[in-house]
Amino acid sequence: MTTLGVAEIIAIAIASAALFYQVGKDALKSVKKEASYSKNLKENYEALQWELNFLLGFKSDIERTIRKRRGNYGEIYNRWSIHVHEVEEKAKSCLEKYEHIRKCYAVRRSKLSRKMVSLCKKVIELKGEGKDLARLLSK
Repeated sequence: MTTLGVAEIIAIAIASAALFYQVGKDALKSVKKEASYSKNLKENYEALQWELNFLLGFKSDIERTIRKRRGNYGEIYNRWSIHVHEVEEKAKSCLEKYEHIRKCYAVRRSKLSRKMVSLCKKVIELKGEGKDLARLLSK
């Protein structure tokens, strides 16, 4: 057996302290992020609801245009429409959960809020694709 010198013990203690500091810092950052999502739940709910309603109205406008023109855009539109429907179902599920989860603890609120942010991004992406489709229809 070897005995550790004072310098080696201090070096080990410093390395351990640095490691524990970084782990604690990362954990605190994660907790703050979760708290932020929980705090912004209502705003994320409203943003998702607004973006979804806009997308569904936009989808109706594109459907109307395709019916009027009777062009060969059915396949492109159908693929886009399927994605819209999938995101719509997920978003409606989140919006319904919001009504039940409002008073629950922070972790569930933050998880729902994070999911709403993710879905809102997908809705905005689909709006962009829909605008491209609308440009194609206007030619």
